[in-house]
Amino acid sequence: VVGGGILIALAFLIDGLLVDLNHVPQYLIDKYGSVADVKSNFGTLTPVAYFLKAQVGGVAFSFMLPILAGFIAMSIADRPGLALGFLGGAIAANGKSGFLGALAAGFIAGYVVLLLKIFSKLPSALEGMVPILLLPVFGLLITGAGMVYVIEPVVGFINTALNNGLKNMSGANIILLGALLGAMMAVDMGG
Repeated sequence: VVGGGILIALAFLIDGLLVDLNHVPQYLIDKYGSVADVKSNFGTLTPVAYFLKAQVGGVAFSFMLPILAGFIAMSIADRPGLALGFLGGAIAANGKSGFLGALAAGFIAGYVVLLLKIFSKLPSALEGMVPILLLPVFGLLITGAGMVYVIEPVVGFINTALNNGLKNMSGANIILLGALLGAMMAVDMGG
């Protein structure tokens, strides 16, 4: 996360030094279609910035939520929880629930594995199937269903409302916005 974030910041720095957005060059307008599109692609306008942001830094940064959820699940349920946590974190990253959804995914995946271990008592001849077949298949189904049908809609709504509320704060609310962001950072709300 730190490495990817720094590479993304360097991409913005390079584009900031090499491209004047107040006087957008015509070749960029021709390439992207309009000045607004050029500005929305800031950080990927030059080849080096594109490499740093889109091809390396952004990809590295995109691992954050699946890895977070995977290792939360692994801390709860050991190695069988890792893959389930990765799945839940990837669903959160590709959906709207984001960081909060990944936190929930890690806990769901970990406790799903623990519950499956408790309820999957088989005869000793079939016990080898539990970690290889039963935990992954049923764990992925339960974790995936929980994420898609419960966590993603609920936490996605909360996350979207929170983001929209923060975007709409301006002017007189700037002190409230600063206090809110400070409180979120104090409880480590996704950095």
